[in-house]
Parts: sequence; C-alpha cells; structure tokens
Amino acid sequence: MNMSKNHQNRMKIIAGEALKTFSEVSKVAAFQLAETSSSHGSSPFVNPNPPQQAINNLQRIVGIDVENCRILTREPAIARVMVSGDGENKETYYICRATPVSVGDEITKLASYRSPVGRLAALPVGEEYVLSLPEGSRTVKVLERARFQPEMVSQEWDAKHSVIEGVEYGAITIQSLRALLKESGDDVDYALLEKLLDEETETENVREGI
Repeated sequence: MNMSKNHQNRMKIIAGEALKTFSEVSKVAAFQLAETSSSHGSSPFVNPNPPQQAINNLQRIVGIDVENCRILTREPAIARVMVSGDGENKETYYICRATPVSVGDEITKLASYRSPVGRLAALPVGEEYVLSLPEGSRTVKVLERARFQPEMVSQEWDAKHSVIEGVEYGAITIQSLRALLKESGDDVDYALLEKLLDEETETENVREGI
C-alpha cells in the first residue's frame, strides 16, 4: 500500500513496542503463576486452626490471581491506546483482559479493560474522555488506538490482523507484527518471519482499512 515514510516508521515502532510488551507481561505472569502454585498449600495463618471463612476467602483470592496470570500468559494485552493530556504530555496504555501484573517499568502502563483507563480502548480516535484516576480526574484525547490478537508462534510473540488508527492516519490493518519488523530489517528471527511472510503471499501485510 502507499503510505508515507513517517507512517511506515510509526507502524514499525508500535509493532516493536507491542511485541516487547507482550513478552514482558507474559514472562512476569508465568513467573507469578509458578510462584503462586508452589506456595499454595503452605498456610499463611498463625492460628493453626483458622476459621473456615478465612480459608475460603484466601482460596478465592488465590484462585482469582491464578486465573488472571493464566489469561495474561495466553493473551498479554488486547489493545494499545495513546492519549494526550495537559500540554504536550502523551501517555501510552496497554489494555489487558485480566488484572495486569507489574512489569517493573515506569514507562509501560497496563490497565484492565474493566478499569476507567480500559474504557479508552472503546473510544474512537480523536475523542476526549474524562479519565478518573486515584490522583484525580483529567481530560485526555485519544491520539492512537490499536487492537491486537496476540499469539505465540514458534516460541515468539506475534499479533495477527492488528488494526491501528491515529489522528494523522486512518485505520491500517497489519496481518503480522513480526513480519512487519522483518520487512524493516530489524534483528528478529528470520526463519520464523520467512514462514509468516509465506503465509501472507496472497495478502498485503499492511493495508488500509479494517
């Protein structure tokens, strides 16, 4: 497709950032899942005979944490939203289907789709939204929105049929994020991406529209 160099570069930046985020989130979720599973069964109670209600509450909490981590290992994030706030400040959020884990990175902001921030993923590009956060409310504008279908291919993360929209460009569908990076000559698994590109021989990897 005919797309400006700036927009091509923007798509590659988003693709690289997204795949890095998928990897980080899934690794942390897998680690926490293993930790929770190994520690489950050891009693945290000082009282050797805790009330049954306390046991039930603990099991429910552990069960929720385990399920959240399982979801994140399979599907680290389903959307990416960039917003502008006061002045020239811009923030990028990755929206998860489950309660997100902390990846120890101040730049990577994660939020559940059930949270106020998660609402951003459902808004059209260009729309303003009053974002309610613990530190207060503020109005933001959606600058970019991407929707992902993450999947693990040969031990590497990819996302198929991603749709990216921005205030400076219309909807763009990317068949494979990893194939896009392959086209850019980035340092990735070439054997894997050759296979991905072969699968897309009859379809442009990047095309306008949804």
